[in-house]
This record gives sequence, structure tokens and C-alpha cells, in this order.
Amino acid sequence: MHVRRLGELEAEIMDRLWAWQRPATVREVVDDINRDRRVAYTTVMTVADILHRKGWLRREKAGRAWLYEPVRSREEYTAGLMRDALGDSPDRPAALLRFVEAISDEDAEALDAALRAARGEPAPPPSGPPAGPLAGPGRPAPSDRGAGTDRGAGTGRGAGAGRGAGAGRGAGAGPGTAPGPGSAAGAPAGRGSFPGDAPRGFGLGGVPPRPRARRDAPPAPGGRS
Repeated sequence: MHVRRLGELEAEIMDRLWAWQRPATVREVVDDINRDRRVAYTTVMTVADILHRKGWLRREKAGRAWLYEPVRSREEYTAGLMRDALGDSPDRPAALLRFVEAISDEDAEALDAALRAARGEPAPPPSGPPAGPLAGPGRPAPSDRGAGTDRGAGTGRGAGAGRGAGAGRGAGAGPGTAPGPGSAAGAPAGRGSFPGDAPRGFGLGGVPPRPRARRDAPPAPGGRS
């Protein structure tokens, strides 16, 4: 059915009856319109009778006056105008595309929800972070007793610092390995920083020091060696 756009006074009458959501008399409508502009009572009564004959309003007698109320909702009227506007276009897909490009994101979501409801499809699940702890790039993996943290290599009782290799009670710092943070600065060669380190006469890693080359003693005075 073709929906004709309402005239100015017709729209003013319908807007008030849609907003009030109850039957009203012509006098009530006239008094409310007169808040914005002056209009005659007989003019509003005539237009209300026209809307009744067009099928937009129903009425019933209340004493000597008529009570008017809308037959169709505002949403039905708007949908009819949109349907008629789309029907006037020779290229409906192009008109729909232009329409969707021009509406806001909120209206696009409402349109998608309306299409799902019309097809009987369930609504999509709400978007958001999953419940519970993340196990992936969003959150670091829990620390273990392995290498890297806690008692593994690097800190704690692992190699490198604390009681691991390099300093502390483990094997002394190996060749080419810098002493860990727990080692005493300036400790003499051949003596560990703690009990249990390399014994005396041994260098780092328990390797005996290389003997130095002995220089010949200078000849004694008088030719005696």
C-alpha cells in the first residue's frame, strides 16, 4: 500500500497522538498546538476528520466530543515511507547500498539485528575478552622452576647466580665465565669465595695453574755458579 506523506497540520496532530499514546479530543490537540502557533479549532477538527476517513485515526463518542487515537504506529508510518521510496528507485540494490553507507554505526547494528530477527537467526554472542586467565601473547606464561626465573638458571639456585654455577656453592666459574653477582669482588686467585670452592693452588674451574718459566740465576761474583 502506498503511504502518502502527511501534511504539516496532519503531522502535527499525529505526532501528538503518537506521543501521548492515549485517545484525545480535538480541544486537547488545539490547546497543545497553540503553545507554538495559533490555529483555529475548526481547522484542527476538519483535519482530524480527514485523517479518520483516510484510515489514520479511529474515534469514538465521549459526550458531545470525539476521542481520536492512531490506527497505525509511528514506526509503521516511517517504514511505509521507506518502502515507497525504495520502490520508486529503478536500482534497488544501489539504493540500499547508498542508504547503508549513509547511516550511523548504531543504525547499521540495529538494521543487522532486525534482519536476523526477521530470518529467525539467533543474535551473535557479545564481544569482549574471554573469561579466565589468558594463556598466550596477552598474558605471560606462569613461572616455573626451570631456567630463567625463580630457582632455574639465571637467578635463584640455578646456574649463573645464587647457589648455582658461577658463584656460591656450585662449581666455580668456568673458563670464560664471568663470576655471578654473588661472588666476592677481588677474591684472590686459587681461593673460592665460599667453602667448597676450588682448593688452594688451583685456578678457576679447578684447573692447576700453568708453571712459570724459570729464569737462570745470574752468575755469582768470582765466576762461581
